[in-house]
Amino acid sequence: ESIAWLTAAALTGGVVKIGDRFSALAPNEVTALQKVLPVLDRPARPVDLFRNENPRIWVLPIKAAFEEWTIVGVFNWEDTEQVNTLDFRELGLASNAFYTVYGFWEDKYYGTAEKQVQVAVPPRSVRLLSFREYKAHPMLLSTSRHFSGGATDFTTLHWHDDERRIDAVFNGVANTTYKLRVLVPEPYGTATVTVSCGAATLSNDARVLTIEFTCPQDGPVEWSAAFP
Repeated sequence: ESIAWLTAAALTGGVVKIGDRFSALAPNEVTALQKVLPVLDRPARPVDLFRNENPRIWVLPIKAAFEEWTIVGVFNWEDTEQVNTLDFRELGLASNAFYTVYGFWEDKYYGTAEKQVQVAVPPRSVRLLSFREYKAHPMLLSTSRHFSGGATDFTTLHWHDDERRIDAVFNGVANTTYKLRVLVPEPYGTATVTVSCGAATLSNDARVLTIEFTCPQDGPVEWSAAFP
């Protein structure tokens, strides 16, 4: 429930209040706060404002210099599980395109969807989903650093079709471990990855590549992933 309240504050651009001393916070509580700060300049909007007394579905379009995607928060303030149908037209998504669906807090790739998707939300919790238009080549799904999936730190991200390679740059935070999730569709194979701040650990799960590394200091981090 605390994650749901933090997510609501972050999506609406509200003030994230911390009532406890920082030294008294548990490690998972500190991690959760790091993932919602800073809040973005643009607040999300509710798409079901006139259907529910307490809006459940909040949409936040992200327009970065290198890409556009959409963040959707689906809330459940009740004591039983709720299943919500998300209509892509209401979310501002194209109804004739496929989108990747990634859950931020549960760190899970749900696959691709077209026109609509059903979302089951446990009691008193939230599903925070990112929707990116599907491309038939390796593409970024999400990052572990911030709920926006890269809006606060990435400065460039580009797929080179002729070289079958992703190049990207983001502003790293000192002593922070990053997990980048990259979808690798067929027929692309095992990636060769380089990260400017040090060694990276790679793992694969159902065509999702995880690139994990730690930034020792603040500053720009360059990374690339080449696919045979």
